[in-house]
Amino acid sequence: MAGNDRDATGRVPSRTESTVFAYVKRIGHLWAQAESETDQPQTLVSLINWFSRSHGRWAPSTIRQYRAALRLRLEQEEAGGTPEPQVEALRTLLRQGPEPAPKPRLRRTSAKKRKTLRLTDLERLLRRLREGATENALLGNLIACNLHVGLRPCEFEAVHLEGNAVVARCGKATNGRSVGTYRRASVPKYRFDEVPFALSFEETIGWFKRLCKQSNAVLVLSRLSSRLARHCRKLKIRRVCFYTLRHVCLASAKQVMDQAGVAALAGHASSRTAGLHYARSRYGLSSVVECAKPDVEMVAAVRLTHRDWLEPDARQTAPEPIAAPLVAVDYPYPRP
Repeated sequence: MAGNDRDATGRVPSRTESTVFAYVKRIGHLWAQAESETDQPQTLVSLINWFSRSHGRWAPSTIRQYRAALRLRLEQEEAGGTPEPQVEALRTLLRQGPEPAPKPRLRRTSAKKRKTLRLTDLERLLRRLREGATENALLGNLIACNLHVGLRPCEFEAVHLEGNAVVARCGKATNGRSVGTYRRASVPKYRFDEVPFALSFEETIGWFKRLCKQSNAVLVLSRLSSRLARHCRKLKIRRVCFYTLRHVCLASAKQVMDQAGVAALAGHASSRTAGLHYARSRYGLSSVVECAKPDVEMVAAVRLTHRDWLEPDARQTAPEPIAAPLVAVDYPYPRP
């Protein structure tokens, strides 16, 4: 590595085999992007020229990764006999550009969504949903059930029960970021409010699917989300969305499972996403909510890429259902 490629401390950074492999893969993505945009085959020289002029396209961290990958390729070219002055000119070009994309003024929608739910807010919300129109009943059941299984809203339409296990089609199955096409988790016998889980879950999902047949899942979710927002507004609590329930479920799972178990419950291929982007364990409700337990095969398939949340001796077993109902809920709910 040339002296100009030393880091801020003046040292030459080392690379592991996995780092080199990641850089080679990243160069391939960048190469394909350049050829797709210019509609011309690229050489290393033209690729670096295109990259250095692509201002306002990538975040600073992405630029650093691409730049490091291209420097690795330049080292390989230099070792293969490419004249040093040409390699040094390309290194200089890499250091000069591109300019990073400006930071957005507003947070993304996902960043603004509520990730935590206090027990008092949950009690008040479910108590209110017992009353009124029949869709309130569906909404209350979806909230209560999803606190145990942590489904994405897009997964409601394709989930079903097999014995005492929930089987859901993973929402990220098409882009390689899921633990599998389907994930399976054993559910508790009772919900946190002492309602039989299997009976309430089957009726709720069946009801949801019937509504979807009348229109479609997107419209049904939109209507239910708006209804939920109205109830939160009337109760004067911060808006709760369907993804809030997934955050709370995974936060509860972090209190009683290791990182592989949490990722398998979420349907993630690696433990990084649940570890970095979901609610922290301190916001979980494991004292009253017993999370579903993912299959052992699902847990074994998870790639561990982030720190563990609990020391092995600090993990607990899943709590038993509470003896007295947390929320007084009349069951069964009225049906349309």
